[in-house]
Amino acid sequence: MDEHKGGVENKYGNGVAWLRGPVIGKGSFGSVFVANLKWPRSKFRCFPCVMAVKSAEVSISGSIQKEKEVLSNVGRCDYVIRCFGEETTIGDKGEMVYNLLLEYGSGGTLADFIRKSGFKGLVESDVRRFARGMLRGVFDIHEAGSSLLLLSDFDDELDYSSFSDDCSFVSEDEDDSYWSEEEVDGEMVAE
Repeated sequence: MDEHKGGVENKYGNGVAWLRGPVIGKGSFGSVFVANLKWPRSKFRCFPCVMAVKSAEVSISGSIQKEKEVLSNVGRCDYVIRCFGEETTIGDKGEMVYNLLLEYGSGGTLADFIRKSGFKGLVESDVRRFARGMLRGVFDIHEAGSSLLLLSDFDDELDYSSFSDDCSFVSEDEDDSYWSEEEVDGEMVAE
């Protein structure tokens, strides 16, 4: 039986405390939906009234589960979307669906922002603001113990002079005792 809310087919089911709304994004690892609390003033007040829910069938949800692990390790950070937990629901065909409960980014994506500008490009102050926020988010994720993958030719594509003084980088020639044992030949590898 299909559940409908606002005319949108809900093939992944609703959570215990939330109702699935329309799709707001779709990628290779799953779909993202807006979700609203069923009872905003209930015992589920640890959740915001509006969330984003990233969903995929359990059998193909490994990447989303890894994302949950990383976000849980990061904790509270202004530059990384918050994770409120996870829940499994039953889809309309009886399949188990993994759901990652996330902070809703009401401003949309960077691609949305560029699209709204008419593809005219971004002003330098916006580029600087977005880049700084992304770098701070990456820094916070790395500080929480989650490794990031950098390719050896990535270094050639960066112009370090364009970064502000509050960013620092370690080159291959410098002391590499900062990096963990898994990192080899100046490259960082994912754990």
